[in-house]
Amino acid sequence: MKSRTRLIALSGAMVIGMMLSTVHAQQDSDTEQLLQEVQRLRAEVAQMRAGDENANWLNERRRAEVTALVQEVLQDADTRASLESHGHSAGHNGKNFFLAAEDGSFSMTISGQIQIRYIYNNRDQDNSDLDLDGVPDFPDIDENEAGFQIRRTKLTFAGHIGSPRLSYKVRLSAHRGDGDIFAEDVVIGYKLADGLHLAAGRKKLPFLREELVSSKHQLAVERSAVNEFFTLNRSEGVWVKWMPMDNVRVTAALSDGGNASPTDFHVDRTEAPAITARIDVALAGSLDSANDFTAWEGDPFALVVGGAIHYEAGEAGDSLAVNDADQFAWTIDGSLDLYPFNVYAAFIGSHVQDARFFDPLALTTSEEDFDNFGAIVQAGVHLVPNKLEIFGRFEWIEVDAHVVGDVDGDGVDDSEDEDAILLTFGANYYFNKHNAKLTVDVVWALDSLSINTADSKGPFGASAESSGLGLLPDSGDEEDQIAIRAQFQLLF
Repeated sequence: MKSRTRLIALSGAMVIGMMLSTVHAQQDSDTEQLLQEVQRLRAEVAQMRAGDENANWLNERRRAEVTALVQEVLQDADTRASLESHGHSAGHNGKNFFLAAEDGSFSMTISGQIQIRYIYNNRDQDNSDLDLDGVPDFPDIDENEAGFQIRRTKLTFAGHIGSPRLSYKVRLSAHRGDGDIFAEDVVIGYKLADGLHLAAGRKKLPFLREELVSSKHQLAVERSAVNEFFTLNRSEGVWVKWMPMDNVRVTAALSDGGNASPTDFHVDRTEAPAITARIDVALAGSLDSANDFTAWEGDPFALVVGGAIHYEAGEAGDSLAVNDADQFAWTIDGSLDLYPFNVYAAFIGSHVQDARFFDPLALTTSEEDFDNFGAIVQAGVHLVPNKLEIFGRFEWIEVDAHVVGDVDGDGVDDSEDEDAILLTFGANYYFNKHNAKLTVDVVWALDSLSINTADSKGPFGASAESSGLGLLPDSGDEEDQIAIRAQFQLLF
């Protein structure tokens, strides 16, 4: 019995020992696995810590970059603030510099024009020709003249006040002779309705198309001699522009008359306001094509025709020397743009009634009627698209001589008509369209330019020569005057 008890106890002890040994072994295995897991976690934590350090470094770098960017933005804002005040802005819109209110209530654009020109002139001058006083008409005048000229320097301010309906324009110009600054254009305008605009001030009268096209957008170096002879140029008065449809424009003006200088209201004025009216019709394309004489690549075909009339009644004024003749002028013109070709033509006439002339031999004054006529045809073609363009122009002027009797004492009545024909050939190189261009041309006057006329300027008397054209006076019986002109223009 005892031995069986011992055997059972021994067996139980062995089983318990085996169980304990198994449990211990299992515990050792679990402990090893736990140690491995801890090591793995420690490695991951180390990696995470290293990543956090790199992220912190990147964050610091990004923070520095953002700080520098903010500082640049703030500096730019400070710069803009010098040009802004309570919601105003400034800049360049691709064409002009501008100042404007963000709500659109006020605006101003600023633009400029510079033309630098070189001219060479050759004329056959007879210095021995004598007039009534026995003195040569043009003693010791060189037949060759050359030099540089700042032809135009202009600065223009334009915009609206309070509303886009109320507009203004002021153009300041430097005189090419003495450099004096003067107000070339001063205009206040108001939009009465869509297509109907009223303006007052000093500006060009709506007469010759060539004169109305800006000097910035001419085909040759300068406008034609025909234009200079017949132009009404600027005057002071009121203007009405009406566009009953997109392709029709009617402009009318009541003014102080053609080529009126900016003087007081009672000095050298017409008896009543002069009347000028012009109509332009785009038979094809847009009226905008009439803003210059060049056909640009990509522009649609355009055909624009127009016409104008002008009448003014003269007044003797405060001086008997002032011409008091009634004056009437008219013109018809047209242009065609078909890239690469452009063509423009105009015919002009003027009639002066009861013009007073002085006979130096009889010492008497008489009144006469006379008529003047002129024509111009010009054309151009692009040889290189929007870069190189060649052109040519033909001009003709027929003028009543306005001379009474035998002035030079040769027994011949000098009161006969005089003609002048001029030819122009040249080329334009466009660096940036009209904004930067070089123009070179040659003007050939086949006849004398010293036409003895009644007045000093404009359609009712003038010499066909003009220093602005590069042409000069001659003795009256000479021909073949040539002017070579080169000009660089910059617009901003």
